[in-house]
Amino acid sequence: MCPITGEIMQDPVIAADGHTYERRAITEWFAHHDTSPNTNLVLDNKHWILPNHNVRALAQRFLDECRAAGVDPDSLN
Repeated sequence: MCPITGEIMQDPVIAADGHTYERRAITEWFAHHDTSPNTNLVLDNKHWILPNHNVRALAQRFLDECRAAGVDPDSLN
């Protein structure tokens, strides 16, 4: 779950603080802040964002397992 939105991540990225966020959420955060949303420390680089393929795969697996079990993943947000 994204620490900013509290929702299951669709496009997780790692920011310069080493934490993973939903790309849309961290991009919007950086438009208004120079700090990490997790630590509140000033970041040297707001443009260093890398895809987090492992978290993306885990989130997709979770969604697939929910659907297979008959659970609507959207009801979990």
